[in-house]
Amino acid sequence: MSANRWRETTYLITGNTLEAVKRSVYLAQQGKAVLLAVEETFLAADTGSFLNCESRADRRAFFPASLWENGYLHPDGYKKYLEQLCREQGAAFLYGLYFVDAVPAKKEGIEVRFASKGGLYGVRCQYHEAYGPAYGPAKDSEKTAYAAWITDETTGENRILKAPFLWNPAKTEAENLLAGRRKLLLAFGRSKAENPALNLGRFALRAGDGFLAGTKLTKTHFDVIIAGGGTAGAMAALYAARGGAETVLIEPQYDLGGTSTLGGVSTYWFGNRYRDVEEIDRETDRIERKLGIRRGPGLWSEHDDFHAGVRGYVLLKLCLDAGVAVVFGQIAYDVVKEGKRVCGVKTAGHAGKQTLWGSLVIDATGDGDLAYYAGARTVYGSGRDCFTYWASLAQYTGTDGYRNNFSSMVMAADPEDMTRFTVLGRQRGEGTFDHGAYVSMRESRHIIGEKVIDLRDLCMFRTYDDGICTFFSNYDPKGKLDADMVYCGYLPPQVKMQLPLRALIPMHLEGFVLEGLYVAGKAVSATHNAFPGLRMQPDLMHQGAVLGLLAARAVYEGCLIEELPAVQRREWIREATGDKLTLPGKLRYPCDGGDNPDFTFYAEQVTGDSRTHWIDAPFTYEETEISPLLALACGESERVLPCIRKRIQELEEEENGRNCGTLAALKRMALFHGCGDDMEEIQQAIMRKIKETAPCLPVREGSVMCAQLLPDHGVMPELVYDLNLLSWGTGFSMEPFCLVFEALTTEERDYMDIRKGTYSYLECFAYAAERSGRAEFIPLLRELTELPEFKEALREENQVSLLAERLQTLLLLFYRALAGLGAEEGIKGLKQLSEVRCLAIRKSAEMGRKAVEEGTFDRTEKIW
Repeated sequence: MSANRWRETTYLITGNTLEAVKRSVYLAQQGKAVLLAVEETFLAADTGSFLNCESRADRRAFFPASLWENGYLHPDGYKKYLEQLCREQGAAFLYGLYFVDAVPAKKEGIEVRFASKGGLYGVRCQYHEAYGPAYGPAKDSEKTAYAAWITDETTGENRILKAPFLWNPAKTEAENLLAGRRKLLLAFGRSKAENPALNLGRFALRAGDGFLAGTKLTKTHFDVIIAGGGTAGAMAALYAARGGAETVLIEPQYDLGGTSTLGGVSTYWFGNRYRDVEEIDRETDRIERKLGIRRGPGLWSEHDDFHAGVRGYVLLKLCLDAGVAVVFGQIAYDVVKEGKRVCGVKTAGHAGKQTLWGSLVIDATGDGDLAYYAGARTVYGSGRDCFTYWASLAQYTGTDGYRNNFSSMVMAADPEDMTRFTVLGRQRGEGTFDHGAYVSMRESRHIIGEKVIDLRDLCMFRTYDDGICTFFSNYDPKGKLDADMVYCGYLPPQVKMQLPLRALIPMHLEGFVLEGLYVAGKAVSATHNAFPGLRMQPDLMHQGAVLGLLAARAVYEGCLIEELPAVQRREWIREATGDKLTLPGKLRYPCDGGDNPDFTFYAEQVTGDSRTHWIDAPFTYEETEISPLLALACGESERVLPCIRKRIQELEEEENGRNCGTLAALKRMALFHGCGDDMEEIQQAIMRKIKETAPCLPVREGSVMCAQLLPDHGVMPELVYDLNLLSWGTGFSMEPFCLVFEALTTEERDYMDIRKGTYSYLECFAYAAERSGRAEFIPLLRELTELPEFKEALREENQVSLLAERLQTLLLLFYRALAGLGAEEGIKGLKQLSEVRCLAIRKSAEMGRKAVEEGTFDRTEKIW
């Protein structure tokens, strides 16, 4: 596998030590082109990874006095300082690169290859300097230490607790890390007994005082290989090993749990709690109670909030006890295939290069990395563009306290974009004690399997013969979605949903199934708009456990998972986890046994009080009935419309206007299906609402619970839904849009007030223009692109602002709509945006321009 991207420099520095940073800065000051390539997401890992932050003469001489607090380097301050120092002096650095090999270049210099989330990344250089080379422990056990931050909650003082332990060279790094963490927990227990005000904070990422060598496996053939030890991967490894399969788990970081541990999100949000999850919760809780660690109250159970370090310890201990070969510090960068079968994984890291062979391979990278390397059909984000739900670099307000920071997009497969995101993320947040070392991504790449889950499956409580797990969530899309039903005012409920095995098996680009490879976690085969219900931590843990369980069974039977009898699979899952694989809601079908849902029944069930939103529903509430409006929205127009029109006619024949609300709901639904019979009535209602609140625009009257900075959650002022809805008919009036345009361009635009929905009001122009193809939108869109805030959003010094990326996204939508209407400004604008720093924006602009130029720009089909 050759590097898919190359970068040129004179000096390449590897080894993430403080001395390596100093050397890079020195070379840059001498006018040399230098690149510092490191595995971590921060500089000087010999300080931060091991919590070697104590005051020493050499550190005092280098770091400013402002970075010292209570005798320790401020963990966030020192990282920001080094990044700023490198940028100011011109020393380039890249995060997330694992050294693979270095060879002489064909002409001159050296070619160095690195493994990354995107495969191989190459650097051509004249000189390669390696700092802090990995070294192994002495022949005899050597004394080292494992560390964590602790806080005295009486005085507010933070300090580092170090627990000495013996590093056993006969054991793996994972086993030694477990021993160190055990010693740390015992040491904290003793300290807590002496001072009950102590609270246990974040653990060190690694053990020791420097870089210890990674684990080189002597065994290279396994029953099950799992790449990624995060939310789903750790559970998959645990259950595969417990099922009797020889299992290896490859994890680039030095902890298990991913987003829940290293990512800082150590709190559950929705999700089911089956036996697999309950076991982890009980053991975590047992240790927390024993040590007197106080956690926050939960919404769904007493286990919803947990200590990240304790959770990582529990996962590692259970995996090692089950016999999992846990390999830290290695990243999977390619697969081995024999025909259609994926039978191995190539890894690189502290232990060097290594190829592992397996009967079955589970891709738990979270991003479908192995599937992508194997040539699978994939889609990034929404597919029409590269817009994904927000990612996070955790903001820690104290040694353990976390602040929600899912706020912007990153394409982790690109080291340069990962570095951009991390540097900006570290500059965000006020009063931060530290930022995380792990980028938590709500969404990235999805595989395309034999079954792609979409919003209709979610809303209609769809079940499958090959269903393997049950999920539960509200509709929580933090970021920009593009589902038409949401843009027209129909937001999905919080329900249980089922995932079929087919959605975990990738299809090759050439149309055949990739055998022996299964995707665990959030990269499953689902649309961008359905995905928000498939990403909750307990559900992904359960999914991983089920997949590991089935993998072990398949190995025992000598077959693929999909070849196991479906009835037997379901019985094993029920027995092991308690998941009954049933859903409450059932579609109603006609009495004559027709194959299509009974849309006449659903049209008759609609009332003026029928729910269109569940945003205000209590978090513990579960919808168990199919909404009549959602049933109609999800149906095929040719079958739904006759039923809606018949019901409208019946209601209009009734007297006294008793059914105004019901009629309005049905007429809106008819327009959603392209019937413009009641267009004028809907338009007049829109006009009245605008004039009632003039010169301001109507604000959202419904709930904004959970919604953050727009675009988020599909939450818009009710009038925006109606404006978007107009574009599903033909011949609508431009007058409502002109009135909204006048209000937006003459009044102060407030993007922070969610109820005002300024972002959504602006976006409706791009939405309606693309949907309708009406040239009358061109002058309006043209003028909107000239609003001063868009120029500010493109300025380099404003990129830290969370609003900058959102405004760039909105500007892209304007330009894309203009380009789709044939306006030259649209193509020019997309070319301009293809040069911004955020890779998701750049690639989306290129995709929009390409679609217009190739004639594939089409918005006639509904997006689900």
